[in-house]
Amino acid sequence: MEPDDGLDDELVYQKLLQQEDLVGLSDDELMTLAWETGDLRILMHEGQVRLCDAVYAWKQLDPLEQADEIGSIPLIYAIAGGKRFGKTSLILWLAHMLGVDFYAKYKRPAVMRLTSAFQKNIDEIVGSVMPECFRTAPDSCSPVYHGKRGVLPAGLYWPKDGPTGGMRLALSGIDKNPDALRGQANDFDFISEAAFIENLEYTVRNVLIHQYQGRPWARMVIETSAPEDIDTDWELKIMPDAKRRGAFSEVTIEDNTRLTRREKDHWISMAGGRGDPNCEREYFNVIAGDPTLKAVPEFNKEQHVRRFERPKYAYGFTAADPGQTHLFALVWGEYDFDTDRLLILDSWAKSNAGSMEVSAVCAAREYVLWGRWPDVRMRRIPLQHDGVHLGWRDLLRGDKYESLAPELFKMAQTAERERPTQERFPGQFITQPIPGAIVPYYDRQGFHVNPHARVSDVDKQLIRDIDDHYGLEFLATSKEELVTMLRNLRNWVAEGRMWFAPDAGPVIDHVAAGKRDKRGKLAEHKVYGHFDALAALVYMVRRVELSTNARPHPPVHIMVSFPEGATVIDRLPWVPKPAHELALEEAQKAAHGIGQRGRLRMFNGGRR
Repeated sequence: MEPDDGLDDELVYQKLLQQEDLVGLSDDELMTLAWETGDLRILMHEGQVRLCDAVYAWKQLDPLEQADEIGSIPLIYAIAGGKRFGKTSLILWLAHMLGVDFYAKYKRPAVMRLTSAFQKNIDEIVGSVMPECFRTAPDSCSPVYHGKRGVLPAGLYWPKDGPTGGMRLALSGIDKNPDALRGQANDFDFISEAAFIENLEYTVRNVLIHQYQGRPWARMVIETSAPEDIDTDWELKIMPDAKRRGAFSEVTIEDNTRLTRREKDHWISMAGGRGDPNCEREYFNVIAGDPTLKAVPEFNKEQHVRRFERPKYAYGFTAADPGQTHLFALVWGEYDFDTDRLLILDSWAKSNAGSMEVSAVCAAREYVLWGRWPDVRMRRIPLQHDGVHLGWRDLLRGDKYESLAPELFKMAQTAERERPTQERFPGQFITQPIPGAIVPYYDRQGFHVNPHARVSDVDKQLIRDIDDHYGLEFLATSKEELVTMLRNLRNWVAEGRMWFAPDAGPVIDHVAAGKRDKRGKLAEHKVYGHFDALAALVYMVRRVELSTNARPHPPVHIMVSFPEGATVIDRLPWVPKPAHELALEEAQKAAHGIGQRGRLRMFNGGRR
């Protein structure tokens, strides 16, 4: 918050003297009249006047007529304001104007509150902005700052014999006093630098709005400069709702008509000039994040998120970044040897996810992507809640592959001795058609169902539990510093060697919003945690780099005995085909020159 640049007294007096009924009053009398009648627009520059008029016009609207959408909060006016506009001065003047109006109408002093994300802003208000704003006010309109006094909060207190009747404006910074917004009732709220308040939507919706019950006049003005992070509650929740309702204003340094062109250019230049991210954020409300702290600044959704054709043979990988209070993230991808590109197929992230849920989600993805059966150790998971354990239906509820729960349960229940132990070609034992292609890999020992490897952060206990209980073997990632591994991922992205499917899930947002702290580690985000899906992707890239020299394709002579497209079987493997179907298949194979030796054999109960 910056102090106002001072009042253009000549402009003030010219505005006053334009009113005929004020002719003959002295300068002091004119100024006193402005304060006591509560019309301080004569103190504002033109940009502030326009904003003040917009707030007053909005305040006259009936909020009950505006609540046309569930979740909308018509009691809020939102302001996106760049620095050097004079937002703080405007708030203090606006508070006085509202206080005068309130006392005249309701015959009692208003109770207001000004809260900022940072206590230092409150200190600046008291030490610098307040004296400048009220230097022309008469004694009857000059507030005094008092610290906390008993049950009364710290803030500005107006004289009881003045036109506000002794209103108060409580002042507090949430970073020092997180309970500052809690109270019994309030007539008007101002929230400054709102985009920097953690859990802003919760605070507004679940703490403040309830205090307005029984006070149909109560309103809230929220203002902020652009945050350094993207996808904040301000950007995603508060601002869009205000814009939709027409209760939103945006002001920049250009709207401050008290600054000359030379002064504006001076401040803009010192911030890096137009186009510089810092300048755009500080003075022009551009929400883009600090590029120097972005984890993967090379990532561009338009370039890297795209549709692609999956390879016929590839190494598949499952990567995990475990978390309990933070997100547990899983990412699935394939390395295409022919194009030297890592294709990100899917991802999943959830907080407080247990090992059973993680295993069920992982099994569902690996079945859909690569046709891999759930391990026999997952037979302990019932189809649905049995009073002791959660079931497949419970664990996958709300997941995009929830409908596969019965199929996964059925495969997991198949005893080891009844399972096919060898596939003539990958996907031979898929029990029903599934979305996606079955992409295997080949080595000297034959075809293999992906994933080629699973890799995780070095949470050895969790890795051990998932392997022992559910048969999902994860390898601990390298001990290299995250900064080093992240550099490798950035190179892959910069070189166009990594593509993301449009429906790849939360990993896209984690990579786009990923941010480092000053130590170089992934920072914490209230929506994306520690960008755990990005961390999982980092581990995947590290593991993929160990596999880029091995070709996953089978030799040509291996494939000549297999029919084209024989990758998905649409029947249960242990159900024998009718005799007439077998005869027809034999005739078709003979016509294609496939002899007895190259014939595809089906399994019946695991026996050839």
